[in-house]
Amino acid sequence: MLDNLPKAVGSIPSGETGHLAHWQMAAAPKLRSKPVHRPGVGLIELTMKVAMASEMRRFFEGTSAGIYATRVSFSGVTNPHELGSMEGRVQTAAGNLPDASWMHVIVYGCTSGRAVIGHDRLAKLIGEIRPGIPVVTPIGEVSAALKALGAKKIAAATPYTMEVNRVVEGTLRRDEYEIASAC
Repeated sequence: MLDNLPKAVGSIPSGETGHLAHWQMAAAPKLRSKPVHRPGVGLIELTMKVAMASEMRRFFEGTSAGIYATRVSFSGVTNPHELGSMEGRVQTAAGNLPDASWMHVIVYGCTSGRAVIGHDRLAKLIGEIRPGIPVVTPIGEVSAALKALGAKKIAAATPYTMEVNRVVEGTLRRDEYEIASAC
């Protein structure tokens, strides 16, 4: 019976629609070969964090940007050892992002994790799974913005333990900032 259905409206002889519903007479849709969303932003955030994806959606509101979020498993214990252990799971998280050549950037949304693992190491790990897509991090982008503003001496405040705060402070020092105060 399905073989007898017309393939598109133009193939139905005039006046012979019979019992076909309107949707059955519509032409088959053409699929897009180009991305629906521009820019395409991949987001890797921690399993227990949900704020970053919604904040990014609000930031891009009114644009055609697409946010594709995934999670990296994290215990919730904020110390350098636990933050560093995410290194072994970041590729799994990156593999859960769409396999899309049209993705423009991947955001690794953990400032303290990036401070412990390091930007180059994160970019390498994610790049092995999603090659050719730039990787950015909140602390890396803050550092770039401060450089663009000509900042040399800064104060750093984080919500972390002092042990993790010292790691973040070290990251900023490696980025050539003089730290006036850190807490």
